[in-house]
Amino acid sequence: MPKSSEDTLREVLENSLDASYKRNIESNTYEYLSPVFNRICGFTSEEMKLMPIDGVLEQVHENDRPEVEHVIAESQSGKPGRVYQLEYRFKHRNGHYVWLQDRFSIVCDTEGKVSSRIGSVRDITERKHAEERLRQSEARWQFALEGSGDGLWDWNAVTNQVFFSKRWKEMLGFTDNELVNDLKEWDSRIHPDDKAVAYRDLERHFNGETSVYENEHRLLCKDGTYKWILDRGKVIEWTEDGKPLRVIGTHGDISERKEAEAERLILIADLKKALSQVKKLSGLLPICSHCKKIRDDQGYWNQIEQYIHEHSEAEFSHSICQDCAKKHYPDYDIYKE
Repeated sequence: MPKSSEDTLREVLENSLDASYKRNIESNTYEYLSPVFNRICGFTSEEMKLMPIDGVLEQVHENDRPEVEHVIAESQSGKPGRVYQLEYRFKHRNGHYVWLQDRFSIVCDTEGKVSSRIGSVRDITERKHAEERLRQSEARWQFALEGSGDGLWDWNAVTNQVFFSKRWKEMLGFTDNELVNDLKEWDSRIHPDDKAVAYRDLERHFNGETSVYENEHRLLCKDGTYKWILDRGKVIEWTEDGKPLRVIGTHGDISERKEAEAERLILIADLKKALSQVKKLSGLLPICSHCKKIRDDQGYWNQIEQYIHEHSEAEFSHSICQDCAKKHYPDYDIYKE
């Protein structure tokens, strides 16, 4: 015999991944609960139908119960067709908790009064555990990196939403709630002279020319000064059409290093300037014992004055020593004893 529509519907509901239900508002009991609920929570449909509403709520984790009660109360005055959604922990018959996603809407009677809730429940325990493992992994990663003094950023390159860590903001003098999670916070603070190169390096990474994005640029701080930042990042997720989706990275404060480099360049420039102005006499200087001329590197004999002038910055002032004055000008009284 061909199956009736009712048999077909029952077969679909009983083999679904979700448990379906209909709860009567006036009697506060389940009118229908698919057998799938037994696979999810361990209770049979008959047991759940006999369980009072307070008993059902007692199975909800105490930390999730206030939100469940609030949404249920809110739905009492809601409009038909609106879908309500909850995620909460429900105590399995064996004593452990399972995470449930509960989606329901309300049905009103002919007078417009809410008469029942119709919904479905799905087991999302594995998803919640995966999310928790990911959260813990990212927390450890964030702690490890921020422990080194670097700030973190996590950028959705499609929406331009960016997570800036607390340390990232502190580096620029801001508290955790003073900056919005948007790329414009970084874009508006980068020094105009550095922006083009930063975006060029970012594009080179996106195009696969570099394994990581790395750039040094200045960012505007809260006090109006600029701070030098070493910016590193990497694409870790791509869209289906091959475009960057998620990019994560770090900001390191390299202001002291940049200041030291600038001071070093100034020192080198000053030293080169000083050396260019110094001519040093060294080595063996051959001087004639009679005429006192000196032989240069090419073998020519020159006056000592000329040689010294060419090899140093010394200037000469001509005068006569006392011995020569006595010898050549004996009549000058100034040199007589």
